[in-house]
Amino acid sequence: MARPHVIYQAKPGSALEVDRRFYGRLGEAGAKRTLVDRFVIPRRSGRAWPVRAGQIFRIVALEGPQVADLNVWHLSNPRERFWASRSRQLHQAHVSTFDRLWSCLPYLRPMLTITATLDHRYLDGAHAVRLARSVRAYLEDPAAYDPLTLPEPVPEVARD
Repeated sequence: MARPHVIYQAKPGSALEVDRRFYGRLGEAGAKRTLVDRFVIPRRSGRAWPVRAGQIFRIVALEGPQVADLNVWHLSNPRERFWASRSRQLHQAHVSTFDRLWSCLPYLRPMLTITATLDHRYLDGAHAVRLARSVRAYLEDPAAYDPLTLPEPVPEVARD
């Protein structure tokens, strides 16, 4: 059987090509930044905030595994918005570091570049165990897996 090939290859100079050294430096945890805002979005709610060109935003799940929707619009042109299906076509189904989120037609340009994904330093042992149990439950019986039911809780460990 023939191996599938990527239709949209990132060639030098193309819009798909990403300066990995530049975005890699931006994604580093120790990179110098100035915090503009920090907030928590409660479960089953939402929030909008502006992100200007050149700014970085981080999304962190504080209460264990979460599911969230992300919608992006151009700040001064609400007709230009994030196009999820095109972003998946140009990169992959589950975008990751150095992939971009693209806008809709007629604009079709990168709106965001992902500089880093899952930061393992924020995944403590209890959450790692819950994640492992959740993955195991899904692999054992995908039809019976309920993503809204968390596996049995792990006792909290006191920290200094």
